[in-house]
Amino acid sequence: MTNISKVAKITTEVTATYQPLSDLNVAFYNQDINTSILQFSVTRNKTAVPLGKTNVEGYIVLLAADGSRIQDNVTITNELNGVIEYVIPTEFLKHTGKVIGQIYIAVKGKDDVAVMRQFTFDVKNDLLTGFSAEIKLEYIKTFHDLERIINERVKAIETAIANGEDYVTQMNETLSAGKVELAATATAAKTEVTTTATTAKKTIADTSNAAVSTVTAKAKEVTDAIAAGAVVKTTDTSEWQKYKITEETGAAITVNGLDLLATNDLTMKNVYVTEAKNAPSNIGASGYFKRNVRSTGYIEVFYSSFGNNAVYRNAYNAGTSSWLGWVQLANQADVTALKGTNTGWLPLTLLNGVTASTTCYYRFFSTNGIYYLSLKGVLNTITTPNTVIAKLPATVTAQLDRSLTWVGNTSNLTNTAKTNRWTISANGDIAFTSSNFGTAGESGAWNPLDVTLTL
Repeated sequence: MTNISKVAKITTEVTATYQPLSDLNVAFYNQDINTSILQFSVTRNKTAVPLGKTNVEGYIVLLAADGSRIQDNVTITNELNGVIEYVIPTEFLKHTGKVIGQIYIAVKGKDDVAVMRQFTFDVKNDLLTGFSAEIKLEYIKTFHDLERIINERVKAIETAIANGEDYVTQMNETLSAGKVELAATATAAKTEVTTTATTAKKTIADTSNAAVSTVTAKAKEVTDAIAAGAVVKTTDTSEWQKYKITEETGAAITVNGLDLLATNDLTMKNVYVTEAKNAPSNIGASGYFKRNVRSTGYIEVFYSSFGNNAVYRNAYNAGTSSWLGWVQLANQADVTALKGTNTGWLPLTLLNGVTASTTCYYRFFSTNGIYYLSLKGVLNTITTPNTVIAKLPATVTAQLDRSLTWVGNTSNLTNTAKTNRWTISANGDIAFTSSNFGTAGESGAWNPLDVTLTL
């Protein structure tokens, strides 16, 4: 212990009575190297407890605020009065903040240990700080660290001075090489620029000469064409055909009161007319009108009223000075009706126990709007008059506006031809009405249905 030592004196009682944490109200700095001392007086019932070095030993545990801890032996400085001391190590003083400590007294050779009350004190930063000029900021917390860093800087400076001559030599050599390389680069660049400029001048001259030659040739072609009369002049177009065929919007021109069969107007037309004269009868007088004209006076016209899809055609014969008359052109509906429909042969389902020796079929078809029904097949004997033998579907009955009747053959009787009478009702029932084969109106064994009827 020196005259500048900082001694924190603490009395610690050996007792089982609860003793709260004791704040020593003591602060050490991290530069208190070998001068920060904790001194403990051990008492029992407030009387000093003798501590012989031969039979007692003590140690201390310190826990820093950052979690660092140290366990170390303490020194018995006064055996008779039970005084022990502990000098806080330099390394531990680097851990600033609140420190918690506790003293342990043990009897040598035994397991007897007495734990003293816990105490606290503070370790604080001092104002001595150093800075590193190389990479990072360092906090120098001890004189030993400062000395080490200064020594490192001195060695670095000495090494740099020793190598100074080599650096100067290298710089001179680099400068000389750079001058040579710079001169060579400048010479090469000058040569390249001169060559490029010469080439560019030649290219421009060649292009200019070619352009002049092309323009001269084209100009000669134009002047030759003008001299030969191959160029159209404004005065040449005065007699050209020019007349308006649509509105400015592109829509058809509307003409009111146009005579569709006029022969004194030989202009082509494709217009919309209102209150047209000589239009086809029984259709509206407003619609689309087209007229084609030959120079010899022959005319062809087409007219379609806006209210329906019918298209009419008329033609004027200049040789006979007469119109041929309006004729309606066939459209798709007309073609479909003309072509007609045809179900093909479909099986006829027999009813009421009637049987057939040859399968029975029906076929429903139309031509130009006229519907027909065909039957074929051979039935066996029908014993009861007015028997419904089959029923036609709704697609057929929709075209029936009346009952149909026909007479067909049956088996001969004693070399005499016999007949059956058949009917088709408006509801589609096909019935065997009667026969002159049997006395009770029954048919023979052979009863063909072969017939085609107009509906």
